[in-house]
Amino acid sequence: MDRKNNLSQHPDEQAPNTAAMRWKWNEWAGLLVSLILCVQLSGCASVSTPTASELTNVNRGEKVIVLFRVTCMIEGQPYEPFSFSTIIDNVNFGLGSFETAGEPRLVMNRYLSEASRREGWTYLVLSPGIYYLAVRPPQRTDGFTYDRMLQSAPRWRIDVSKQAKLMYVGTLSLSGTADKLLFSGRIMSAIYSDDARIENESVRASRLLSEHFPGLGTQQTVLMKRWKEGDPIFIRSPE
Repeated sequence: MDRKNNLSQHPDEQAPNTAAMRWKWNEWAGLLVSLILCVQLSGCASVSTPTASELTNVNRGEKVIVLFRVTCMIEGQPYEPFSFSTIIDNVNFGLGSFETAGEPRLVMNRYLSEASRREGWTYLVLSPGIYYLAVRPPQRTDGFTYDRMLQSAPRWRIDVSKQAKLMYVGTLSLSGTADKLLFSGRIMSAIYSDDARIENESVRASRLLSEHFPGLGTQQTVLMKRWKEGDPIFIRSPE
């Protein structure tokens, strides 16, 4: 009886507890949503093969699968460009096109398999035309500064042929510096722009493309070309 009276005589004492519980629930729910958004925005370094729609467009001649490879050396030691779980922790890319007047915009890293990812292979699915690929190291600064790096990052011109379904545009060989991670390992912090070069591994590329796209014919090899500040930007489709 006394317990009932105590509860009924002090209803206001119960309301704050209920409100506090609701507030904590809302707080946790908001945190969960924020974490989900962060994962979506950062992206995962997982396998992402071409969709059925993309393959249909490739067969129609409207799109081309454009394969390239990235290799890195840090202080004389090999460095995996795509070894981390999120995009911003890996070497990543911007792409300039007709739609962007040649200015690079961030594109998501895509990989045909886990094995090819560890070997540095990545690809784009593009319409025929001229593109400018900008390359930047993993994020080691604030987001605003990192975004601006795309505009000053080293770039290469890629000519996507109207006659191709599969293309290999070269192996981008990079070197640079790295920061040590807190517990172990290292992460690339800068790219030596002047030391970057393009190598031709068309035989290896052909094996990889044939394995994943046996019905799309043979690849065309058209190596990307270095673009430097002051060079003209062509945004028309190649003849």
